[in-house]
Amino acid sequence: MVYNVMSNSIPTPFDLLVNFEDSGNATFVSYLFQAKSEWLSKNLSPEQRLRCEAIRKRLEVWQEQERQEGPGAALNLSHEKMMAVFNERRWVRMKFANQIANAERVASLQPGAPANAT
Repeated sequence: MVYNVMSNSIPTPFDLLVNFEDSGNATFVSYLFQAKSEWLSKNLSPEQRLRCEAIRKRLEVWQEQERQEGPGAALNLSHEKMMAVFNERRWVRMKFANQIANAERVASLQPGAPANAT
């Protein structure tokens, strides 16, 4: 099951990891692995465990990018679910404001980025 951030259903920690696995949101994905480690260790099928390991490897890449380019550098600003959360929950957007600004800066430096990207 993939969680719809617009619905009222309660996702499992695994659902959240899957939904945000290509978000670049190292802060949130790292939090899920830390805060929900007991749930993850007790409730996943072998296939889900493999998926979590793949997500964890992506997290390591994001964390390295953020060590080099600053917090938020790995954020995928095209990730619909994450941006929906940022746009619908003002407190979340405020919490991530500096990271979003840095992600915009990093994206503007990428080859092919518009000259006026911010």
